[in-house]
Amino acid sequence: MKDPEAISANRLAHITGPEVKELIGWRRDVPLQEERARLLREVGTVLLESFQGQASNLIEASGRSAPKLLELMITHFPGFRDQAVYKGRQVFFYKRAQIFVGDVYGAFQGEGAYGALSEIEQLTMFADYRVPVVLRVMDVLHFTPELADKFVFRIADYRVPVALRVMEVLHITPALADKMEKRQTFCPGSEEEIELRAASVLAVELFREAIRSHFGSMASEVGGGGLQYGLPTSVQLDWWMWEIGENSKHEHPPHHRTLTMFY
Repeated sequence: MKDPEAISANRLAHITGPEVKELIGWRRDVPLQEERARLLREVGTVLLESFQGQASNLIEASGRSAPKLLELMITHFPGFRDQAVYKGRQVFFYKRAQIFVGDVYGAFQGEGAYGALSEIEQLTMFADYRVPVVLRVMDVLHFTPELADKFVFRIADYRVPVALRVMEVLHITPALADKMEKRQTFCPGSEEEIELRAASVLAVELFREAIRSHFGSMASEVGGGGLQYGLPTSVQLDWWMWEIGENSKHEHPPHHRTLTMFY
């Protein structure tokens, strides 16, 4: 970054739409550019008003707790409240709030004054658009023509590239698969968009539990479980799958498309 001060709280509190485009180096207008600018102004303003203008103070206020840091994010920053109503019930994803916590943890390699966040395993994967494609390619999200409903969950056994198996966790109608193939837009907060995100969270949790079930005893034999013995969190599985998806995006099927601020 040419000017690190460009993301200081003072500068963010007054950022404009054109400045957002300049900040990320886009030649054309950014999708939802003015809304992105508004949310960045919110971040800058809240940091100035509640955390002396420093993100480090926000992290310190969490007491090095990943769930507490997540709670602080959604309490102080309304733009991070990624939630929806699904058939009369409230659903919480908190993708961007969780990815902030995960990125802090990852940037400092889980160590030091800012990176040593406890209970990082309480976070889920970051429900957006790339990982569902990877899950589909891995047959964790399974598209089938047989079912009438959009999504039907049936937990069977597990199939993954590390000799575990996760199969038939999710079935989707041909109409929904066709919509993705044709790159049609999913309405944010629609049932199909919520279901796809929620199914991805569930699939990764099943994936993680399968790994823990298979390798947990070996971890305990060498002195206890935990990250240092290779048992992954959902955050780490998300990083792994996201990298696979980015590296293979030209070979993978299209991802679902939603114009939203929560991804």
